[in-house]
Amino acid sequence: MGKRVSLHYEERVGLPGSCFGETRHYVTRVTVSEEIPFAE
Repeated sequence: MGKRVSLHYEERVGLPGSCFGETRHYVTRVTVSEEIPFAE
C-alpha cells in the first residue's frame, strides 16, 4: 500500500468474457515504480 506501480497488460482476443469479466485486457505483471519526489 502507498506505492506507485506500473501495470503491464495484454489484450487476449478469443477468451470467454463471461468468466473473466467484461474486458479483453489482462494484467500480466505489476512492478513497483521509482519514488517521485514532490516539489517543495
